[in-house]
Amino acid sequence: MFAHILVTTDGSPTSHQALPYAADLARQYQSDLTLLYVAPPPPISYADGALYSLDVAEERELIRLEAGRVLTEAGRLLDVPNLQTVSVEAGGSQVAKVIADEVQRRGVDVVVMGTHGRSGMAKMLLGSVAEALLRRVEVPVLLVRSIKPPIGDHI
Repeated sequence: MFAHILVTTDGSPTSHQALPYAADLARQYQSDLTLLYVAPPPPISYADGALYSLDVAEERELIRLEAGRVLTEAGRLLDVPNLQTVSVEAGGSQVAKVIADEVQRRGVDVVVMGTHGRSGMAKMLLGSVAEALLRRVEVPVLLVRSIKPPIGDHI
């Protein structure tokens, strides 16, 4: 049913919660599994009436190193055969558009991703990659909601 699964990660605990679901699906259906990291656009700072960014070569190296770290860690957690890791720079693009482009380019049958489950003002201000992705792709999207510890269980 699912010959090719794509699971997204940004290195956060929320995205890590989706990994076991993707791994289980890949094992059950003997699917190819692509682990995708979408690098955020480079940070820009504003000072003295001008916009500043890190040196382009330096910024690309930092992005490459972070992508490698995140993909290596998530790949170890997945531990499945037929695993391919991919890092894509978002640039000025929206993350959901980048993921949707990879879904189409790779012929993905299902996407697995973690979601914060934000609502209200937080959703309005921070947006929802999951919701934007649902509007862009025609394949099923399995959303794994972030599990928050009960109040008082901070330790």
